Amino acid sequence: EGGAGEEGRGGEGFGGRTAWRTRSLWILSAVAAVELLVLHRPANPSLPREGFYPVTPAIRFLQANAGGFRIAGLGDRLLPNAAAVYGLADIRISNPFKPFSYVQTLAPVSASVRSTDHRLVKAEHPLYRLLGVRYVLAPPKTKSTSGWRAVFRDPTARVFERQEVLSRLFLPGPAETGSTLEILAIEPARVAARAFLAEKRLLASSVYQDGGWTLLLDGLPHPSITANGPFAAAWLPAGEHRVDLLYREPGLLPGLALAAAAMAGLVLKSIPLPRKKE
Repeated sequence: EGGAGEEGRGGEGFGGRTAWRTRSLWILSAVAAVELLVLHRPANPSLPREGFYPVTPAIRFLQANAGGFRIAGLGDRLLPNAAAVYGLADIRISNPFKPFSYVQTLAPVSASVRSTDHRLVKAEHPLYRLLGVRYVLAPPKTKSTSGWRAVFRDPTARVFERQEVLSRLFLPGPAETGSTLEILAIEPARVAARAFLAEKRLLASSVYQDGGWTLLLDGLPHPSITANGPFAAAWLPAGEHRVDLLYREPGLLPGLALAAAAMAGLVLKSIPLPRKKE
């Protein structure tokens, strides 16, 4: 009995020490948090989001007017990828793993296809029409060129509107064939349109096809191809159709299935097995 009592007291002592260690960790974490948030706040003041990404008058103009069209930044007025922070679509990409087929398509207007600093060196080019570039953000002393119309200016930047531009989805060829395409929605992972086709037509786009874009015709999967380089396209039959171009990351569904299976395995493993009665 004495041995059993000592064992019980030892277990309680071990449990008490463990609980105290746990409480100590929480107390130390709370003290460190108070020190950082209260005592060190004057030395390390937090900045609001607009302090990191201020909305300049030129950016505000583009946000109000760009709509579903893309923009292009010349010089250092808007760094590559920064447009995404403001909800704008830029044709440039700054990423060591950027798709080479896309930047190779932009080679005629780019300083380099291999540099992570994607800089445009030509103010005007037919590629801008294909890519749906409606507005060009440029340094304040930039002069207008043929096909441009100055729409905004302040001491920091100028914004020019390009006259000739294609939608994200379009029908190549002459417009007098009786076929029309109406854009219904443009979102980061979805482009929707309604087509009225007098005959079989090619649907072209400026959407880079990396294997994740799926074309739905009237709600059903439809075969797609690429045209004008690496951009998604498809042949559509005559008639009135609803067209949806949807993006799903390649390998997303198998990855989700594996993650769900792993989580289920961890949950099952954490469930204690029933003890056998002696």
